[in-house]
Amino acid sequence: MRKALYFLFLLLVGLAFGCNQGTKHPQADLINKNSTEALTDSAILQLADSIDKNQQQMEKYYSLVYQTKNEHTYVERFTWNGIPQLLIEHIKNEGLSSITRKYYFKDNDLILIKENRMLMKSDGSTFDDKRTYLRNNISFKQDARTGHSLAELQRMSFADTKQSKMSNNTDDYTKKIDLLNQMIEGSNNYEMVFDRFISTPDTKYILLKSKIPSDYSATILVNENDALTDSLASDPSIFKEEKLNMNWKIENDEAFYVPVAAKVTSASGLKR
Repeated sequence: MRKALYFLFLLLVGLAFGCNQGTKHPQADLINKNSTEALTDSAILQLADSIDKNQQQMEKYYSLVYQTKNEHTYVERFTWNGIPQLLIEHIKNEGLSSITRKYYFKDNDLILIKENRMLMKSDGSTFDDKRTYLRNNISFKQDARTGHSLAELQRMSFADTKQSKMSNNTDDYTKKIDLLNQMIEGSNNYEMVFDRFISTPDTKYILLKSKIPSDYSATILVNENDALTDSLASDPSIFKEEKLNMNWKIENDEAFYVPVAAKVTSASGLKR
């Protein structure tokens, strides 16, 4: 009888252990240690580091590369089972500046913004890193470092700085995140419709424009044709000012068309 009870105990322990061997949430080791309200700056950096290390396991979504007269910008979104973990905003003003902002989340709350800025000048470039730590969408600390090269920047330590005017305005952060998600979803000013198809001996492009009057446009490079691109090239008037149902990916800050026949899964980094 004792042996039977002992084996039953081992079986129950084994089942309980086995049920917990699924893929871990990227913040699993940290998520129960700190509530969002009690997070310290060091705990926030640990959470952000965990998210960075687990990006390849997450669902990834791209926006289009939106262009204005002076700059182009796009957003990447990383989620875990549909829950936002990270937004990355890329802004480039060719020949002048480059900005990357990373927005980290815990339990749908924004906890950290990392900003990397490169400013190109006639006498050389400057590089800046800034980190903004938040609780309940309110900043409680900012630190930064500066260098004249990327190598010098990485050798520098972060020093506390005076917080910006935006730091304690919850609405500003909420509006910013909403705007980035609009870019991902292609809504409001970022809803793009077909404008024209450009084909030269060397390149092919799908040109998009904003559905409502705005300064935004978008371009998608076509390296491989399918039924849709063939139709766009042969009879573009049918699609004029229509929203196209298509996939793309971003490489080297440029959007590339993904043909319908191409095998694309979330593991390859495309979720559109």
